[in-house]
Amino acid sequence: MIKNRWLKFFIIIILSLFLIVNAFLALQAYSLTHFVEKQTSGSNLKLDFKTLIKGIDIPKPSSDILPEKSYEVKKIKLGKDKFLEAWLLSPEKKSKGIILLFHGFRAEKSTMLDRAYVYEDLGYSVLLVDFNGAGNSSGNQCTIGYKEAENVRQAYEYARNDLNEENIFLAGFSMGAAAIIKAQHDYHLNVKGIILEAPYGKMIDAVKVRMKIPYVGKTLSYLVTFWGGVVNGFNAFEMNPDEYAKKIEIPVLFLYGGRDPRIPVNESERIYTNFKSKDKTSMLFPLSYHQSYLNKYPEKWKKVNKQFLNSKN
Repeated sequence: MIKNRWLKFFIIIILSLFLIVNAFLALQAYSLTHFVEKQTSGSNLKLDFKTLIKGIDIPKPSSDILPEKSYEVKKIKLGKDKFLEAWLLSPEKKSKGIILLFHGFRAEKSTMLDRAYVYEDLGYSVLLVDFNGAGNSSGNQCTIGYKEAENVRQAYEYARNDLNEENIFLAGFSMGAAAIIKAQHDYHLNVKGIILEAPYGKMIDAVKVRMKIPYVGKTLSYLVTFWGGVVNGFNAFEMNPDEYAKKIEIPVLFLYGGRDPRIPVNESERIYTNFKSKDKTSMLFPLSYHQSYLNKYPEKWKKVNKQFLNSKN
């Protein structure tokens, strides 16, 4: 009788801990994928009790940086009171086409300006897009590429229908690159090619890299991935750009860093190998981390992009 009583007590304790841990992880997952409009007080950055339970308030990505060249502000309407904001840069001479640029996680469109200037100098119009929840676009949600794929499609349709562009390329970094791969897989967009910098292969792997906690890191990675999907309304284990790549046949330029701590070289090579396209090119930037390769290897980056774009015109 006493043994049964202790067994029931032990089971209740284990179940209670399981529920508490999962509730905690769900709250953390929500805070990591839902930005706040303004940084509240400095106290929310401290490891206090409230932060441990609710998660850190992450401010919506924003910047005071504006293009140094002439540009237009565009609004891509998504419905009533919802829109994506974008900057349109246009070359002085007749444009060869348009390149849609998409930023990474916890970033916004100004972080892609360095690439935009190069593409404009090469004779292309450039549309730099704030994903939903970033910069001056509507919302505060970020799904690390999953729902952002829909934003890629919306920007593509805007370029084709509102800007009357037919010669369209998609280019993105990290989350932006992952979103492009999913968009191309889901919607088969009629673009001339895609330029991808440092996309991740599987969302679960992206989480694992960031959760190197001894003994429990792997288990927590699966739980965080699960709850990250649940609180955002999708199955996060299905967000696998390396698998999506197997259905993509359009031209691909794939760029990756040799010292990227978030996207290991073998992961990048796996993604690239999976592309079904017969017209694909990869370039390793050996000393680069998870960053703009243009900063460390300007001539190499410009050359491979120019060759890729010229071959499609």
